Amino acid sequence: MEIHDPHVDPLIAQLERPGTRLTPLEVLLVQPPSKEPPTLAKRILAALQALRRDRLLFALVILLLALGMIAMYLWAIDIRSRVVSEIQPGHNDLDFAVKYSSWLVAEEEESFTITLVNNGNSTLNQVNACLVFSGTVPVGTGLEDSNVANFGTLEPNQRKTRTIKLLPEKTTSRVAQAELWVLAKEWSQEEKFDSCTFDIAPVSYPKSGIRRLIGAVVAGALPLLVGLLRGRLKEVVPE
Repeated sequence: MEIHDPHVDPLIAQLERPGTRLTPLEVLLVQPPSKEPPTLAKRILAALQALRRDRLLFALVILLLALGMIAMYLWAIDIRSRVVSEIQPGHNDLDFAVKYSSWLVAEEEESFTITLVNNGNSTLNQVNACLVFSGTVPVGTGLEDSNVANFGTLEPNQRKTRTIKLLPEKTTSRVAQAELWVLAKEWSQEEKFDSCTFDIAPVSYPKSGIRRLIGAVVAGALPLLVGLLRGRLKEVVPE
């Protein structure tokens, strides 16, 4: 059963009529203008604009950045002041190395680490290392500590490490000098192994607190801040 549409049939009849010539239809495809990806500067600007709309988060970011910059500055001073020596010759076939911070802060405990290596052929007994400060700079030790590190017995080729705790008091001095002396039972006299210079901070600040603050920021505050920023800036920052 055929169905005829009165509107379509005349057109078909006209096209099928002899002598009718059809002109090809030209189709021009136009590409839409390509959208260039935003530059890094534009993304940063868009992120800052989006961040400023959230005043609480913006203030939190500024506060954490300021604290982080202060902490990193003090941490950099602490790192640069670290003295870590290689094993070097001492006296009577006894080599040594030291590790300490040359930047002291009043009422902040520091560690002075000494390593002794017996390179001789005989055993050394009652070996002690003593850190002696010269002048009137008030640098002491903890209540249960001493400026003497007891190494006991050192067998040939044996290595031992001990630590002396330093506790500077408040002072107007800015430099402290100290000497490392070592004594063994087999020696006729105490021997001077090293000289050390310490700078004393003009302003007291908690070095240990700075270290804990950096650890807390890295361990807790930084991931939290990153999560908040990703949620707030997900529309302007690509994944």
